[in-house]
Amino acid sequence: MALIKNMVNSTEFLSGGGEIGALIRTLNWSQTPVGSPETWPASLKNTIRLILDNGSPMYVVWGSEYIQFYNDAFNSVLGKDSRPVAMGMGARGTFTEAWKTLEPIFEEVLSGKTVFFKDRLLPLFRNGSLEECYFNLSFSPIRDDSGYLAGVMAIFHDVTEQVLTRKKMEESEKRYRSQADTIPHMMWTSTPDGVVNYANRFCLEYSGMVSQKKYSDGWIQAIHPYDLPSVSRAWISSVRTGKPFKEEYRIRRVDGEYRWFLGRALPIKNNSDVILYWNGTATDIEDYKRIERELEAAKENAENANATKTAFLANMSHEIRTPLGAILGFSELLKSANLEHVLRDQYIETISRNGQNLTRIIDDILDIAKVEAGRLDVEHIDFALFDLLTEVINLLSGKAKQKGIYLTLSINKNVPKNIYSDPTRLRQIFINIIGNAIKFTDMGGVAVHVKSKQHMDGTLKLSVEVTDTGRGLTEEQKNRLFEPFTQADNTTTRQFGGTGLGLALSKRLSEALGGTITIDKYEEDRGCTFIVSFVAMLGKEELMKVDSASDCFCPSKNLPLKGMHVLFADDSPDNQFLIEHFLTINGAEVSLASDGSEAVDKALAGKFDLVLMDIQMPKMDGYQATKVLLKRGYKTPIVALTAHAMAEERTRTKAVGFSGHLTKPLNFTELLQTIVSHAITN
Repeated sequence: MALIKNMVNSTEFLSGGGEIGALIRTLNWSQTPVGSPETWPASLKNTIRLILDNGSPMYVVWGSEYIQFYNDAFNSVLGKDSRPVAMGMGARGTFTEAWKTLEPIFEEVLSGKTVFFKDRLLPLFRNGSLEECYFNLSFSPIRDDSGYLAGVMAIFHDVTEQVLTRKKMEESEKRYRSQADTIPHMMWTSTPDGVVNYANRFCLEYSGMVSQKKYSDGWIQAIHPYDLPSVSRAWISSVRTGKPFKEEYRIRRVDGEYRWFLGRALPIKNNSDVILYWNGTATDIEDYKRIERELEAAKENAENANATKTAFLANMSHEIRTPLGAILGFSELLKSANLEHVLRDQYIETISRNGQNLTRIIDDILDIAKVEAGRLDVEHIDFALFDLLTEVINLLSGKAKQKGIYLTLSINKNVPKNIYSDPTRLRQIFINIIGNAIKFTDMGGVAVHVKSKQHMDGTLKLSVEVTDTGRGLTEEQKNRLFEPFTQADNTTTRQFGGTGLGLALSKRLSEALGGTITIDKYEEDRGCTFIVSFVAMLGKEELMKVDSASDCFCPSKNLPLKGMHVLFADDSPDNQFLIEHFLTINGAEVSLASDGSEAVDKALAGKFDLVLMDIQMPKMDGYQATKVLLKRGYKTPIVALTAHAMAEERTRTKAVGFSGHLTKPLNFTELLQTIVSHAITN
């Protein structure tokens, strides 16, 4: 009876009971004879053998030294078909290769213990070769009615196929997880109802959650609060409908920074379309989002800039057409034959003033273009700062008187008389800043004060403070006051005019001179103080002074060009008439050429003190004509005349071999100075 009970218990342990256990239970244990199996009736042995032979577990019973009983399934272990042969074998002979594994077990069982093993590896001969097999094992001692150890019963349940299958699955899972841990993306899986049950290394390291359980419980808390509602809705919908999940959202990194990720998840289904689990990924798209934001900002800036420039161009059209209209209109009036002398002078003055205004507008446009391109030219010469400021004050004093406001200039005693800097650029700056102050001041006035500070290296830090009592500025107006193409507000252009370039250009010019422009004090309706600073050197004594009383068509009293013969090449009849007339009334003899080819012929045929060469002419331009003359050894100075005001044009004329460079429209004082300084006397 003990043997049968052992069979039942072992069978249930190794294989969950099943048919064999049920059949054994049908035996009437009370009728089972006592004693060892060899004393059992043959009919009982046959019944038990019939039952056990129909089961898959392998049963074997050893007496004190040899096999007393086994079922047919055990033949796969023995590799024999003859029961009589097997019956005479002991345990060592039965398990030749596996005896090293089983011997300790037998010793333990023989000491009276029952031993169970799961998935135990046993090397066995099968089908003529040695195979590694896995078994669930049960070894039990058999005792007779007196308690004496009569033998050992062993049950072998072959689980080789299950173990190998599980190992393959474990290896596959290990390989999958290894791959998942090496990619720079979040990877995770979840149950069919959406509970995360696995996260790769990137998930754990990024979030700082050190275990799978912490990540499973807390991953949703790492999503940005603004994104969490939409992510939750999308995930719940995917779980409910079985449709793929796809969302962009921010996830908090272990250091607290949020970065954008693209999350995706797909349901893995069986053949019956039932979801087994979800596979999910989250890819860092922060760089793409940043580029997207930058592009959006660039688009917005471009649209704003386009709108600003459109408004600027509309205003610029007005600013250019206003003086141009005056020039053209008063030019028509000058054609009248019966025009009084006083009116003629007034018309000429109006044309001259509007021409200068138009030139100043065009110069501002060109200068701001040079600044934006990083090609602004700055020169350094000796000049008297006081004379320059006095000239600007005198130029603007008329506007101040018209408005009934004061305009004063004061200079500290330590400000040197002569400095070494760029007077042209400084004149532009002062006219813009002081002119603006006058423009926006209706009561009180404008005070200009000059300070100087000498540094240890000999350089001078000069500051020109321009204080007005005008309309002042708000904080918002101050912050955008120096941006190109803008003014304080939209009403400024309509009320006061202007291009919106003056302050932006002035600031950049002062920066090119080693300083800047700042707004020291400002308050709405209480005026402002602008400070223009720049760096200069102490000026040297003037080497040469040229009579330059004004930029008018009036001849100088001492005829500075008397005795000079000038060749002027230009294809424009108007320019020929204008320049010939100006040079003639200043004492020069002028010869004209209408293209580069004619200029070459006349230059080589005549004797001239200077050649004024226009650049853009038909047949042969000024560059080609000059190259031909220089190639033939022409020694007379040649000065270029060009409407191009860019720095590279001046560089090009110098490289070709021109002695000087003048920009149209011509400044007649500069023209006289250039001719006097470059001409040779024949």
